Amino acid sequence: MMVTTVQILQLVMVLLLRVAQQLSKPQLLDTMLNLILVGSQLAQHQLLR
Repeated sequence: MMVTTVQILQLVMVLLLRVAQQLSKPQLLDTMLNLILVGSQLAQHQLLR
């Protein structure tokens, strides 16, 4: 079973969100969400190629 880049990204996203929530730092959370959006867009471009 191959692990795709998207699956790895999703795992990282969940972990980052959990960490941000535990630290309860809204700015960090915003940064994470922005990174997630960019990351998912990049992943989609990779898949479309």
